This record gives sequence, structure tokens and C-alpha cells, in this order.
Amino acid sequence: MGTAVEVEARISRGERWSAWHSWGHWSTTSLSGSVKQDKQDLLAGIDTDTLTVKDGVGTQAQLRVHLYTENPQQTPVLKLVAASVKPVHQDLMVDEHAVTVDKVVTAPAYSQEIRDPKLAPGICSPTTISMALNRQNADILPEELALHNLDTTYDGFGNWSFSTAAAGSMGYRAYVAYTNLDGLRRQILAGYPVGVSVQYTNDPDNGELPYVENAFGDTVGHLLLVTGFTTLNGVDYVAVNDSYADSNEDAKRLYRLEQFSEAWHSRVAYMIGGNYRGYERLMQPNRESVALVANDDRTAFSLQLADETITITPEMINQTEPFDQNTTTIAYTVDDGGQYDTTAQQHFDYAQTDESGRIQLDIAAIKQAHPSATTLTVYVIRMVAPTLVGSISLADQND
Repeated sequence: MGTAVEVEARISRGERWSAWHSWGHWSTTSLSGSVKQDKQDLLAGIDTDTLTVKDGVGTQAQLRVHLYTENPQQTPVLKLVAASVKPVHQDLMVDEHAVTVDKVVTAPAYSQEIRDPKLAPGICSPTTISMALNRQNADILPEELALHNLDTTYDGFGNWSFSTAAAGSMGYRAYVAYTNLDGLRRQILAGYPVGVSVQYTNDPDNGELPYVENAFGDTVGHLLLVTGFTTLNGVDYVAVNDSYADSNEDAKRLYRLEQFSEAWHSRVAYMIGGNYRGYERLMQPNRESVALVANDDRTAFSLQLADETITITPEMINQTEPFDQNTTTIAYTVDDGGQYDTTAQQHFDYAQTDESGRIQLDIAAIKQAHPSATTLTVYVIRMVAPTLVGSISLADQND
């Protein structure tokens, strides 16, 4: 608790060094934010998660890391410092086809569009990260990763550095890199899907955005997970899990290689590898069990954590941008008999609370809609705090 990390960099051009530029403070236990106002510098500047040389090219770079703690008995553990630079003399848009691969890595596919409505429009990055982690040995919900990945400075969930830091904090080797299609192929050969940023339209007459047949609409900035490469009837395709889909089932897509390549304009990628040995205990989200205490007609439930009653107000549930420390999601699911590889693939609904801070759930109506279900599980997902998980028996609801 009370720990944070800050990474800074500076570049040189010739014998002249820039000032140190910070990516901001990041923490698993408190709100994180990129810098609000970068230092004035003639050589370089940082915009949220990217350091850019202002004129010409840099010849050297230095990184330094600050580890912070409010408790002398605890300190952050630094496992990886990674930096990637965009090459000056190589066109990453050119596909050299030096690496040959016909392989699709199995990974769970999630739609961000069916998640908590207040978060859904902006959580393509956390959803992509959760798919990549859950294909290994994690089992995190996209909302859980999102509420540990907010950049309070620009009020969004897509800070590249913060996203890979979130994966790293769970015990996975993760970093951001400039790469090309062969770089993606190497990762797929090694068994790891890759997150990439795309712009696309499914309208061939759009004229402003790269056209991708079989895509879901228009987007000027979106993250998806590349899961493989394959060839069908002589046509090269990239297999993706695209969270822009309307359902988990529709998220698995095949995009034509040449169209995908144009859509992947930035050539930046999330490289999410395997686990750090000895950090297995971190690989699951931080959750605590709670009791759900019902009122007489079982339509409202109080949260009991040990001897404490946890109050979740309607304002915390319905809060819109800007999000803050109080932002909360209450998701629930029933055991409907389906077989799911990960929890996030189950069907979730989202609950409200009453003015007393109790979760509103009409158990009789839920049982009527799901007559074979025996248990309802509630996830109270909080900003940079453990998720509270409780269950409600449906077995004695016969109406």
C-alpha cells in the first residue's frame, strides 16, 4: 500500500541534453496520472505516454526510475524497464515477409460494448489487455483492469505505459514497442497475442479512414488483440479479437492482411509475455469476499465486509466523466449452465443501488428469468481498490 513508480527520460542531440521528462506517477493502490504540463524544452516533449524529439533526431537516451513508498516496510519491486524508439532509417509499414507463420493463438474474446455502459466506450485498451492476460492464467474482468488503469490527467483508460504497467503489476512481462508485421509474427510463433492500435472504417466510400472489410464501424483510435495469421483461398488474413463487436462471439474476426496493415498506422504494440517466475500469487485480480445481506423481500442487499457495512451510493454507480476515486461498477452473473473458459465470457448485467447504499436486485425476477440457476454472483468493482465478491443463493426462489 502507498507505493508508486515514476519513469523519466531525456534525449541528447549531439552533445546537448534535454530536460528530464516524466510519464507521471503510476500506482496499483491510488489514482495515477500522466503529467499535466510538460516541462518547456527546445529538444523534446512528452504527450501523455510518448516522448517526441521536436526537431531532427535524438542520438542518445537515458531513463531513470523513482520508486515511492509511504511505508518504510514496503517498496515497489522493479522487474523491467523497457523503452522502444521509432527507427529513422526503416519503414515499419513495409512487410518484408521474413517470418512465415500460419497460426492462430487461442485467446478469449470480449466485447467492450456489452460491459458497464459508463465505461464501455473507452475501455478498448483494458479489454485488450484482459484478453491477453486471461489466455494465460489470469481471470480478470475488463472493468477490473480499467479501474486500475485510469489516467486522471486526460481522464481515459488508454495510456499505453499505464496499460502495460497494469499487466506487469500482475506478474506478466509486458511493454510497449514499435514493431512491424514480422514483429507480430514472431510473437505469435512464441505463443503470445499482441495488442495494437488501429484506425478503420467498414465503409469503402468513407475516404478518410483505412477501409477494413468485415470490421464493425468507424474508429479513429481503437485497440484490438492480434491472435494470429492465416491464409484462406490464397488470401492472407490477420486473426484478431476486436472488442468493438456487439457480442463476445462476434469479436473473433479475420481481417485482410493488407487492409489491417493500413489500419495499424502507428506500428506500436503491446507486447505481453509470460509470467515472472515466483510471482504466481499476483496473477489473479485483487478480490475480497463479502456477505450480501438481504432485506425482507430480497430486492435490496447490504454489503458486509467483516464487521463493516460498505455503502455504494447511486452517484458512485452513475458517475460519468471525469471519473474519480469513487467510481464503482456492480456487475452480476448467474450460473446458467454454460461452460466458460474465463469469468469475463459469462453474461453480465449491471446493478444500481438505492439511497441507502444497498444493491438493488429483484431475486424473484432473476430466478424467473433463469429457472435452472442456483447462484448469483456479484462483483463490486472499485477504483484502485480490491473487488468485493459475494454470492446469493437462488435455490429457495420458486416463483
